[in-house]
Amino acid sequence: PMPFAERAVVELANESKTRHRQYFYVDYETYEDALPENLGYFHAEFRRENPFGGWGHEITVNAPEANIVNKGRTAWEDNYVILETQGRGHYLGCNLSVTNFQGTWWGEGDDMIWVDGYKWPPELHGTGSEDYLNQAWGMQANAFLRNGSSIHEQNTNGYQTSYVHHLENPVRFEREIKVTIEHGHGNHLCNEMSSVAYWYADKPCAAVKPPPVAKRMPVLRDNQNRWPYDKANQVTTQTVKVNKEMRAMKKQWAAKMKGGK
Repeated sequence: PMPFAERAVVELANESKTRHRQYFYVDYETYEDALPENLGYFHAEFRRENPFGGWGHEITVNAPEANIVNKGRTAWEDNYVILETQGRGHYLGCNLSVTNFQGTWWGEGDDMIWVDGYKWPPELHGTGSEDYLNQAWGMQANAFLRNGSSIHEQNTNGYQTSYVHHLENPVRFEREIKVTIEHGHGNHLCNEMSSVAYWYADKPCAAVKPPPVAKRMPVLRDNQNRWPYDKANQVTTQTVKVNKEMRAMKKQWAAKMKGGK
């Protein structure tokens, strides 16, 4: 539901260079009495990191060198941000997409959700991306009412879109919320990540402005089946600051690769 108190505008903007034919139906209801004051306004917000600014993309997922400590302010600042907003409301879930440049398992990152400001540990701290998406041992090619894969990586040679909508157990906040997820162990991966977060707020508020069209274009494999790195469509808003432990793990991994182990 998308309640409105005074007026509502629905727009579809064609930002491509191709003419587009579109038709649609809009169903809505109006009432003589005012809507209840506690009825929230629906919001959605798109974010993208292409690539995500991880600290050790060369390290294979689940290798010991990737398993660093990621907690406290480091996690707060480095995790991929799905939603960060102020006000009063409740978070309902998201779509999460990954273009898997590295080629190994992308979903070892934990979900971490902070309600009404920073503290450690956060109010919600999960055990893995697929667990937050109600899957296990990776993502499965299924699609249910509240969770699933709208696009599965086995059918696309490395691109995955998943969703989880927890309408029955929303995350409520009074002042602010920050919904994040690690990308790889302690944010070591540099894959493309994008998401759309869904929430209700007591007052209408602005969402983050999406990147321009060129920065939203999908990453497609080239004729040699490689992922191209085209700066024209890249957008990286944050890069993980490499600390002492990360530098040691990168050095250890480089030595392992040099030794052929």
